[in-house]
Amino acid sequence: MIDDLDEVLRQLLIRELPIKNGEVDVEFDRLSSALAKPLVYANVMMIDRYLPGIMSVMYGNLAPAEAVARVEGTTSRAEG
Repeated sequence: MIDDLDEVLRQLLIRELPIKNGEVDVEFDRLSSALAKPLVYANVMMIDRYLPGIMSVMYGNLAPAEAVARVEGTTSRAEG
């Protein structure tokens, strides 16, 4: 299945980009803990950071721009 995906992406790149045949080499590695660990860590950190703002918007306590400003520690554009 991964080999099929490799070939589909290769053909798509050749068709959509100004690439000569044979210049594209697409290959996926199997997912290992060495590859997954930094991805999972980054996602957990983003959720940890932004979830309070997301919840505030969901429950109507803050506008999206204000929630992002609070989470990021910046002033909202709406406030000036």
